[in-house]
Amino acid sequence: MKKNYWIIALALLFLGAVMLYLQAAFCKDNMMWNSITGNAASALLICGIFNLFQEIFVRKDSDKKMSEMFNLSSSITRSGLEELMVDSREYDFKPLVEGATRFVAVMNDGYTWLVHNDFELRKRFDTPGTTTEFYLVDPDGVGGDYLSNKCLPSYDIKFKILQTVDELKAVYSKSEKKGRLVIKLMEYAPTQSVFIADGKVVITLYQNGSYKQIVPLFVFQKDSKKSNIAQYYQEDLESMQNSCKVEFDSLSA
Repeated sequence: MKKNYWIIALALLFLGAVMLYLQAAFCKDNMMWNSITGNAASALLICGIFNLFQEIFVRKDSDKKMSEMFNLSSSITRSGLEELMVDSREYDFKPLVEGATRFVAVMNDGYTWLVHNDFELRKRFDTPGTTTEFYLVDPDGVGGDYLSNKCLPSYDIKFKILQTVDELKAVYSKSEKKGRLVIKLMEYAPTQSVFIADGKVVITLYQNGSYKQIVPLFVFQKDSKKSNIAQYYQEDLESMQNSCKVEFDSLSA
């Protein structure tokens, strides 16, 4: 395709030069044909030069952008990214909560999330063979102190963590208790919320400031043939388990 553009540009320039020759050689004494051949030559030369400049400058830049887009697309594919949302509140957690065999949630306090998904969790607890794990920040640890200093005074995060623990137990007690519920407390505060449902990983970010704002959400899918971001988060979850203390386990409750 690039070769064709070069041929067209050179052909236009050649035809323009031919028209100039014809004008000079045969049309000097005929004003009408002199004007016609002169205008045709100018038009052909302008078109040829335009195509030449477009091929040299514009198309080169276009090819560069196409290459960058291709590289970006390849990077996204390798990362396992399936979906990106500007507002995490628009994401529907229902398929993950109700459909996964193992569902894991890693959050600071998780109270707001729990309020919006308690019905789906109860249905999950009614399903035999399922395991549900919640990792929350230990309100009595350094993570709890850090979050208390970071959050607005109106939001008592240590109290919210305890509320989440109590609410999870209450939702579980009202279910048929066919699934397993595990609640663990982390010493440190995570830098994002992580939800793992079998091979899918959902990430929502935490803002650096103390004010509340809209946060983005990323969905990654694990690739069984190669490592990607979903695999990273799953391995990170497994590595931190020994440092967490068990607050509740339905198997031993």
